[in-house]
Formats: sequence, structure tokens, C-alpha cells
Amino acid sequence: CNVFAMSDLAPFVAATLRDKVVQDLLEENRKLRRKLDNLQKVEITGPGGSPIYASGAFQDGNWQNGGHLWGDVKLEMATSADGSEVVVPVSYLNNIEIRLGGVVYASSDGEVFGFMDESDRDGEMRKEVNCHYSSDKNNLWLPLRIRQWPQSHWSTIQEMEYAGRTTGDRFDAHDALLEQVAVAFPDATVSFPLATFFSSGVQELIKKLEIPSISEEEKQEDEDVMRLFNVVSMMLRSRGNNENGEAFANSVYEIVSAVRLLGLNISGEEFATEVLTLVNAQMESLQSGVDFISQVRETH
Repeated sequence: CNVFAMSDLAPFVAATLRDKVVQDLLEENRKLRRKLDNLQKVEITGPGGSPIYASGAFQDGNWQNGGHLWGDVKLEMATSADGSEVVVPVSYLNNIEIRLGGVVYASSDGEVFGFMDESDRDGEMRKEVNCHYSSDKNNLWLPLRIRQWPQSHWSTIQEMEYAGRTTGDRFDAHDALLEQVAVAFPDATVSFPLATFFSSGVQELIKKLEIPSISEEEKQEDEDVMRLFNVVSMMLRSRGNNENGEAFANSVYEIVSAVRLLGLNISGEEFATEVLTLVNAQMESLQSGVDFISQVRETH
């Protein structure tokens, strides 16, 4: 038995990665993955989609009741060239967009209403204003975490809000941020920890964007496919296959098809040896003129 360990492939990795055909195959897969990732991005941005202040992945959201009610999507703040978190002054809240898949889902141009929220999270008292953004059929909650906002002024605004609740007068904490905090404390900044979507509006947009649902199994399958193409390509080159362009791509696809036809386990200990056997058989079929896939079906 000709044992061919995965570690034996190391000498051929660099040469294979420089192979244009392999590069084209990998790049096509990356393009499809980037397209899918872009469709599922949740972004908090300035006008026209720039700059990006925070972003998250829609598919990673924590959906309640199977996605029939609402879901939280965790957001990460963008970073500057030096690696530090971007600074977003409170005054910028006057002109922000919430985008899903690059499409404006809601913005400060629509109706925005906020109320005060202060709670102990992760052992730290955080001042937040929970804002409800709505436009057309779309709506979401966006917590605004405020920094450099003195506790004394925060308490004053909070008392005004409580008073409004008692008298029935509507007090908008979002307006207070723009009209009072941004003016009195120009160093105050805002960050966006998460976005909460209501499924009624989101589901309609998902259909428009044609966003598919990707499971962990599907993600693993994608990784396995990439690994399979790499292994097959490296082995073909190591066995002296010097084809170029479409001819080499066809050889790769033939062996990949044979692997799937035989149901070989890419994580199995004997996988490298099994693929090497197929590579040798495929190269022999090229010389003899025998159809390789037909031969695989007959012999296995």
C-alpha cells in the first residue's frame, strides 16, 4: 500500500497555490462567499453608506421564538487605521443609516424616538438611550451607548423623562441627545452594541435580497470542498500533471467527482491515500483513453 500522509503534501503547497487554474477556482469560491457575506451584513453608517460605524452578521442574530418575533444582532464598532475604535460624536446621530445587505433599512430621516436606560452590564454602569427607528414597513430598536456624558446631566435628563411619563407629556431622549448633550458636551460619543429587528419587516426584506439561510453544516461543507480542491490539485501536480487551463481544471473536477461518487470521508485517516489512488488511476486513464469516471463506477 502506498501510504501518502497529509504532511507529505507540504513541498507542493507553494507551487500549487501559484497555479493560475487553482487560483481561479479558489477566487470564484471567495467571490461567492463575499457576495453572500455582504448580503447578510448589518451596518450602521453615515449618509450614503459611508463611513461605516459598526457592523454585524444578520445570520448570527439571536432570534426569539424561531425568528417569528424579533432578534438581536450583535454589532462590532469599526476601527481606525491605528486599530482604535472609530469615534462617533453624538451629533452624528442626526444623519445615520441602518443598512441590511447594503440596502437602507431605516435611518434618522424617518421617525426616531428614544427613552433612557441605565443598567449594570458586565459589571459596568452604562448610559444608554434605546431608540426606535421606523420608516415605511421597517422598524427596529437601536441602543445608543453614550460616553463622556456627565452623570449629573444624565440624571437631569432622566428626571425630565420621568416627569413626562407622570404628566403624559411625551419626552424624546433622542431629541435630548441632539439638542442638549451634543451641544453641551461636544466630546460625548456614541457606540452601537446591537440592533434588534422585528421579524415582520425583516422577513420581507430577506425575500427581496434573496438571503439564504446557512447552517453550520453548510459552512463546514464549504470548507471541506475547498480543502478537497486543494488536496486534489496538489497531488496532481506532485504526480507530474503539468496540464494548464481547462485541461487541468477538468482533471481536478474528475477526481473531485470520483471522491463524491465513492463517498470518501475527507476527515478520514486514509483520505490522502485514497485520493492518491484516484489520482494515479485518473492519470493512467488519460494515457489509455479509458473514461475515468466510468472506470470508477465499474470498479467500485
